[in-house]
Amino acid sequence: MHCPTCNGNIIGDSCLQCGRSVVKIAPYTKRSCEHVYGGKKYKSTSRAPFGTCKNCERPDKYLTRGLCGACYSQVHRNRYGKEVNIPRDSKKYLEVLRAYREKRWPEKFRKVA
Repeated sequence: MHCPTCNGNIIGDSCLQCGRSVVKIAPYTKRSCEHVYGGKKYKSTSRAPFGTCKNCERPDKYLTRGLCGACYSQVHRNRYGKEVNIPRDSKKYLEVLRAYREKRWPEKFRKVA
């Protein structure tokens, strides 16, 4: 914390630069005050859905439109000035996802002839 008058460092209750006494005040946050004074209980913010990917079937992943991050980035990405945004449930969308999962996890998804 710094002195509000001269922006100097504070040690104890006084400023090192100007020598004035300074009262340290903790910054106000709604969460800490409600928690301390027994108001509402703190509720965490919501997160992305968590589950199994529809495409690669890997468990315990955060999902976007039912796909894990690796699979979703194959059909929707914006890298190096090139944007790929394939319409959902189109033939190309399903083909790209199928090709990716067979390439990435051949032992699980590639059909052996």
